[in-house]
Amino acid sequence: MLTRIAQTDIIEQIGRDLTNKTIHENNATWIHNQLGLFKYQQGQYEGVIILYEKSLEILLESFPSKHPDMVSSYSNIGLIYFEMNDFSTARIAYEQILQIQRQSLLLNNRSALAASYNNFGLVYHRTGDYSAAHLFFKYALQI
Repeated sequence: MLTRIAQTDIIEQIGRDLTNKTIHENNATWIHNQLGLFKYQQGQYEGVIILYEKSLEILLESFPSKHPDMVSSYSNIGLIYFEMNDFSTARIAYEQILQIQRQSLLLNNRSALAASYNNFGLVYHRTGDYSAAHLFFKYALQI
């Protein structure tokens, strides 16, 4: 509700207070992701990256780096770097997702795998590598 009335300072203070008082890592990652979403809506991409990377750091304290729970964090990070036109860093995040999908049962989730290939296609398209983009879009459509 606060995001609708754009109370930036209040939202950030509540987020900091909740993060400092949160013991369970799932709650802390959720809070960081929600604050990141708010900053994303405000166009504050540098702040978003800090929050999303902190969320990933918290997850890495509890899970192995290739755990399926990491996918949403890498996806969020990849999206922001894509929006910032930092395509090489976005591609690294998307590569992490694909590695996790290959090593887990997420390969059975065809729509998630198609989304991963589509993200690669978008990165290659934006960097002007249209043949690679075409290949990844084709992979996505074949799934």
